[in-house]
Amino acid sequence: MRKISLPIIALTLIILSSCAPTRFVEPLPKGDQAVSGTFGGPMVHLFGAVIPMPFTSLTYGYGLDSNSTIFGSIHTTSLAFANIQNEFGWNHKLLPQNGYRPAVSFNVVANTLFATRDNAFKLWPEIDLNAYWKIRQKNLFYV
Repeated sequence: MRKISLPIIALTLIILSSCAPTRFVEPLPKGDQAVSGTFGGPMVHLFGAVIPMPFTSLTYGYGLDSNSTIFGSIHTTSLAFANIQNEFGWNHKLLPQNGYRPAVSFNVVANTLFATRDNAFKLWPEIDLNAYWKIRQKNLFYV
């Protein structure tokens, strides 16, 4: 059996990592809608203290069918700095949960940023793979 080197593992993890949280892990039922918000971010050194940087966003999702959800987010912290930062995405279930085997879904996301001060536009594509278990039909554990 061939050994996989540590640099290859590190590079794979960097490529697969995302700069934003997964918005939907399990698709919404057909016609259902959801609104959510996030608050958090990196810890920064400021004025001699370590504080959390308040990155905030609002998200809306709509269940297309029992296996797919579309969603969009606006990053409200960016708006305070004259930047329009959005996420537009699609969540799709690949496999249902079967006993101890998790359900599997993926997200395809376009993260966009338009800086109104200099008319700069950026696009960061993202793909997330999720494994999740429903526990007693109320709780969701995922990786």
